[in-house]
Amino acid sequence: MWSQKLIILVLGAKMAYDKDYVAIIVCYSGEFVIGKDKWEYEGGNEGTIFIETKKASYIGFVKDRITYLPCKVQKLLYCIPVKGLRYGLRNLEYDNDFRNVLYHYLHGGEVKIYVEYNSKSDDEDDDGESA
Repeated sequence: MWSQKLIILVLGAKMAYDKDYVAIIVCYSGEFVIGKDKWEYEGGNEGTIFIETKKASYIGFVKDRITYLPCKVQKLLYCIPVKGLRYGLRNLEYDNDFRNVLYHYLHGGEVKIYVEYNSKSDDEDDDGESA
């Protein structure tokens, strides 16, 4: 079960870390709502995943943590602190991106990771009809 692999607190935690661990906030199963003056991630869930900083890597994060989320992940993004979604949203695809997330946490910032997911069920084909 995915909840056994992750240490998730449904209550969003703020930068709860010691020297060896950071608590990364992950928002999943929601969707981006982008308007003229409004960028938000609505619906879904928010949880906290604890990462050991000395062994942290993008591949390890995805393999050991993200694959156990209860949604089909298409893309990971993160938001730079203080900039907001409109100006601070960045792709999370490589180790350097993941190191940037850890850097902000270790220097007092709160970075949220956002999950874009496939909302289609496995039984639907490309036309949206059930098989």
